[in-house]
Amino acid sequence: MVRISATTSSDFKPSIDKVAAVGIGGLIAGKVLAKTGLIAVALIFLKKFFFLLLIPLYWLKNLFGRKNS
Repeated sequence: MVRISATTSSDFKPSIDKVAAVGIGGLIAGKVLAKTGLIAVALIFLKKFFFLLLIPLYWLKNLFGRKNS
């Protein structure tokens, strides 16, 4: 059996581990957005205006789906 040493948050070195720094930043930003309610507002707008996202897809379907007669 191979043992993998566990790393802890105290092992984090920002000058070396750029991917972890971006991940930690994303977690913090997500928490702030959730607390301010921005995600809830975005979901409300998405619910009301989702059809605007479908219009370009419908246009592309008509553009490439035309039959030659």
